[in-house]
Order: sequence, then C-alpha cells, then structure tokens
Amino acid sequence: SGIPNICYDIEWHSEFIRDGETGYLVDYPNIVQLAKKISYVLDNPDAAKKVGERGSREIKRMHDTDYFQERTNEIFEELLSNKSKYRESY
Repeated sequence: SGIPNICYDIEWHSEFIRDGETGYLVDYPNIVQLAKKISYVLDNPDAAKKVGERGSREIKRMHDTDYFQERTNEIFEELLSNKSKYRESY
C-alpha cells in the first residue's frame, strides 16, 4: 500500500524490513521506541512515504513468481552442492 510498516524486530520481520529503508523495526517490547518511531513517521511524512514506497516495491519484488522461483532454485542448488554449509559429512 506504500504505507511504512513499523514492527517489532522479532521472528521473520527483519527478513522483509530493513530499518529506515523499507520500514521501521523497533526492539521488542520497547514501547517508548515504538512511540518514537510512530512520532517520527507522523512528523516526517515525506521520508515516511519514501520508506513506505520502497517497502511496497521490495515486497512485490520478493513475491514475484520469477524472483521466487529463481531464489528457490538457488537454495536447492546450494543444498545439493558439496559446498553447502547445510550438507552433513558422512
């Protein structure tokens, strides 16, 4: 939607949001930090709009079927290669 996300930096949020670039992350459960980020967004609508637009473009790019297929292929190729950090030695 182009509106900047403000999320706690927990679980998978940092996989999609880069603080100040594609959204805003705050430490969990720091309510003061959350309130400051909300105030920042309200006080800086132009900057917030740019962050929201970048976040929207990034999410659309990451969920594009071509990108998703390419990334899935890369992961499987790494997992199946002898160089994979996930492959166990027998």
